[in-house]
Amino acid sequence: MPSNNVRYRNWKARTEQRRRILRECDGRVCPFCGRPMDASLDWWTDPADGRRKRHPYSIEVDEIVPVSKGGSPIDPANLQGAHRICNQRAGAKNRRPKPRGDVTGGGLPASREW
Repeated sequence: MPSNNVRYRNWKARTEQRRRILRECDGRVCPFCGRPMDASLDWWTDPADGRRKRHPYSIEVDEIVPVSKGGSPIDPANLQGAHRICNQRAGAKNRRPKPRGDVTGGGLPASREW
């Protein structure tokens, strides 16, 4: 029986996109914090409990428009690399820039005189 979850249904295309993004992101900066991303940071052993965990600054694939909000998990324009910790802090928010009106002025003049 096919899955209704688009992440599982498109697993092959998703895996290919993930690999491509991980290759391309090495040395680039994280879109959230601005620090460089390092592909060599993947797993590490936590000294507190001795367990192997994903490094907080390892590269993770981020969906700009989350699947829960209608984004595609395989569209290259919707995917970007980010630090794992930064991506988790951002959560499932729509991070596409929203169009704004003219904020440079052009409307009423700013004045303190009434």
